[in-house]
Amino acid sequence: NLEKNIVMIVVIDNFLDNTSIISCITEFKDIKEAPELVKTIMDKANNYFDLSEMKYYEAWTHENTIPGGMHYDKDELLYAEGELKFPLCSTVFYANVSDDIKGGKLLFEDGVTIEPKFNRLVIFSPGLRHGVEPFRGKRTSININPWKYEIKNWTVDYEGSTE
Repeated sequence: NLEKNIVMIVVIDNFLDNTSIISCITEFKDIKEAPELVKTIMDKANNYFDLSEMKYYEAWTHENTIPGGMHYDKDELLYAEGELKFPLCSTVFYANVSDDIKGGKLLFEDGVTIEPKFNRLVIFSPGLRHGVEPFRGKRTSININPWKYEIKNWTVDYEGSTE
C-alpha cells in the first residue's frame, strides 16, 4: 500500500495590505530576528505547511535576474557533500512586476506555470524542481525558505541554488 506524497502549490494574490516592501534582502538568521515581512510570509505559509519546527530562514531577492536553470531549493553545502536536504517549504513573493512584463513565469517540472504578478505570494512543497522562464520587463521576487536546522557556513555571499 503505497502512500502518494502530497505536493502543494498555493498562490495568494494581493498578499500585503500595503506596499511597504523590502527592496533587497539576502540573509540567513534565527527566525526570532526576522523582519516583519519575513514573519508575515512565514505566518501565511504555516497555514499550508507545518512550520512548528522552524528555527531559521534564508531570504534573497531576484531583481530582474533569473536563477540558473531548473533547480531545487536545498542546503547547498550539504548537497556538495552528497546529502540532499530541503527547507520546510519554499516561498516566492513578487514585490515588483511591471505591467509590460513578457515571460518570467515560475515553472515547475510537472508543467505547472505561475505568472508573476505584483503582490502575489507563491508557497510550494519542499523538493519541487522549479525555475524561471526568460523575460522582458521588471520582475523582483523575494524568496524565503524556512529551515528547522542551521545551514552551516551560510554567508551573505550566498546566491541561491544554481543546480
